[in-house]
Amino acid sequence: MSVSKESVSLWIALNRVQKTIYTEIESTFKAERFPPLSWYDILWELENAPDGLRQFELEDRVLFQQANLSRVIQSLAKAALVESKPAPKDKRGKTLYITEKGKDLRAQMWQTYERMLIEKLDTKVSADNATQLAEALKTLL
Repeated sequence: MSVSKESVSLWIALNRVQKTIYTEIESTFKAERFPPLSWYDILWELENAPDGLRQFELEDRVLFQQANLSRVIQSLAKAALVESKPAPKDKRGKTLYITEKGKDLRAQMWQTYERMLIEKLDTKVSADNATQLAEALKTLL
């Protein structure tokens, strides 16, 4: 059995679209003097976890590949965007929390991120098609 050419075409399209949009968002963030999209990704997950997250939990939730999550977290902590506290149930572990400064930065970044998503997705794909595409892609998970 061999892979169908339709599946190969889908694989190539998925990767090209993700790479293109990701690169354009990163370039726009850089031009607007924002940190990388990976920082936004982490700040978003922490902001949506009021009880904080352990690093392994964060790793499971982020959207984008984090080559060195520990180093990124250290950079975020150094910038006072996240803080770590002893984990409530395991004092040897640390739980990560977003700071107010981190929330403010994420909200500022969202203005650019949202604009880019509108430009790259909303203006090119109808809401119905976006829903159908998202549902179809979820079957791959």
